[in-house]
Amino acid sequence: MKWIKLQKYIYLGIICLLFPLFSFALDNELPIPDSLLLKVQNAKRDSSRLSAMYNIAAWLKDHRSDLAEQYFLQVVDLAQKSENIMYIAKMENLYGIYYYNLPDYDKALQHYYKTISLFDSLKNEKELARAYYNVGLTFGKIKDFPKALSFYRKAQSMNQKIGNVSSLIKNYNGMGFLYDDMGKKDSAFFYYQKSLDLATAQKDTKGIMIARSNLGDICMANHHYKEAEAHFITTYQITLALKEPHRIVIAARSLGNLYLQTGRLVEAEKYLKAALTHSEKQAYKQDIEKCYLYLSQLAEKKGNPSQALAYYQKYHAISDSVLNDEKNKSIREYDIKYQSQKKEQENNLLRKKNTIKGLQIYGLGFIAILLALFIAYFYYINQQMKHKNALITQQKDELFAANQALNALLQEKDNIIATVSHDYRSPLGRIRAVVDLVMLQKENLSEKQQKHLQKIPVILAEATHLIDDLLDVTYIDRLTSQLHPERFEVKGELQAIIEDYQHWITQKNLTITYHFPSENCEIYTDKPAFKRVFDNLISNAIKYSHTHKNISLFIEKQEKRYSIVVKDEGQGFSAEDKTRIFTRFQRLSAQPIAVGNSYGLGLSIVKTLVEGLGATIELEESTAGASFRIDFE
Repeated sequence: MKWIKLQKYIYLGIICLLFPLFSFALDNELPIPDSLLLKVQNAKRDSSRLSAMYNIAAWLKDHRSDLAEQYFLQVVDLAQKSENIMYIAKMENLYGIYYYNLPDYDKALQHYYKTISLFDSLKNEKELARAYYNVGLTFGKIKDFPKALSFYRKAQSMNQKIGNVSSLIKNYNGMGFLYDDMGKKDSAFFYYQKSLDLATAQKDTKGIMIARSNLGDICMANHHYKEAEAHFITTYQITLALKEPHRIVIAARSLGNLYLQTGRLVEAEKYLKAALTHSEKQAYKQDIEKCYLYLSQLAEKKGNPSQALAYYQKYHAISDSVLNDEKNKSIREYDIKYQSQKKEQENNLLRKKNTIKGLQIYGLGFIAILLALFIAYFYYINQQMKHKNALITQQKDELFAANQALNALLQEKDNIIATVSHDYRSPLGRIRAVVDLVMLQKENLSEKQQKHLQKIPVILAEATHLIDDLLDVTYIDRLTSQLHPERFEVKGELQAIIEDYQHWITQKNLTITYHFPSENCEIYTDKPAFKRVFDNLISNAIKYSHTHKNISLFIEKQEKRYSIVVKDEGQGFSAEDKTRIFTRFQRLSAQPIAVGNSYGLGLSIVKTLVEGLGATIELEESTAGASFRIDFE
């Protein structure tokens, strides 16, 4: 029994001795700046090493949140071993910020409360006030306004007590934002003004900028446009001086919107275009989206409907891109939460194993060390196998549960898309009926009015086409499993599709060339799917072609096999486009010219339908334009 107990302590002692080596190896695997790593490697005392490792943890939190948590554990373990309460408290605060950004507000609050308890025990009022502010900010996010106000006031009281003016300026802004969120504009104005007064007294330029921007928003909401203008102009001047790109965009857009609302259209255009230029330079998609929307409204007020439509189409395109980004972000956040929960479980297991402190063994000779290492090796292998088996079982259960939840979400998504698509068709049909009624009495309309009315059916057709694409993407697997092949003649079907787009062909002065065999060309396949495929390819050829160009259709017969080629002289595809041409929701480098829109769905639907028909599709090499070949067996 004594030997078994001694053996256990030997294992623990060896693990404690080797822990710094494992930590050092992990440090070198993480993609962090060399300057931060060198400080860890050169640290001679635990306090110095702890400080350097904390800086790395903070860097990972801001730049690589997916790797942050596994490194946090090392810093916490070192802080606990050295009994450094200050860094334990700092790490709890860092955990809180990490979970706040995920966002996982419940876990963020748990860590912030631990932070408050630790800094309270240290009597560190500055850090305690900061922790109170973070808790107030988090309660504000989950709309628990009474608790948010309570913690903001605690932070305010403590900052006033210790004379921490910079934090007090931030505190007042936070309280103003909270009251604004609650719909209490007067209280919000009061705290924003207090923040401005204090920042002005301290000559805190950034604090002045933030407070004036918030005050401008309040004044504008209350229709106090002169005061709002003064605040926004000052904010804009400060942002230019500080060279903060995102703040410049917000200030310029606020001024542009103000002038738009007050009818000062020249000034509105100046600042909105400035905001758009800075947004595009920094690739701020959400800001670009808002700028296009305001510019569309501006063009409409100036009586320029074509420009208003052009800006609105750009707004719609960037809005789709932002929506896709938000979906991808949600998926990434779900993945990070899942990985975080899994690692937390692993960390809890490690903490339980490390609760027993090892005894240091002195006086053991070389033979005893070799024997201990030999035993420890086999013990480690055995424990690793058990741990891996348990982990695999746990991961299988978690993956099964995640798959079940994902399938439920996918079904819910399909139902929502089907419902929304159905609800949109009805108003589109009513709009088309109203237009037809008006056109029955077109002799009472001016030529310009008739021209605008004739555009509406085209736009309605595009909207209907988009709804069809969304439904096809949603139910594509069901569509390809319910195909009903029949024998039919293809030349007439292709010519009928061309006739459907004759108005676009005439508008762009395009030439259609048929290279068909003289005899009948019959194939055995699903007719609706065939028409859907070539409607997509032909409409794309028309949309992406410049005016006065040629579109060619080829039918080639080789024994019992037919090949149909759709070739245009349009913009073609870049090398990067070709790698993702058949992927859903991909906007390629080419853009529609004069007619139509692109939503990134058509070619993915085409490929799925072609494969469902038992055919193959190929993008052929072409010196100009695009050439698609589909081979039917």
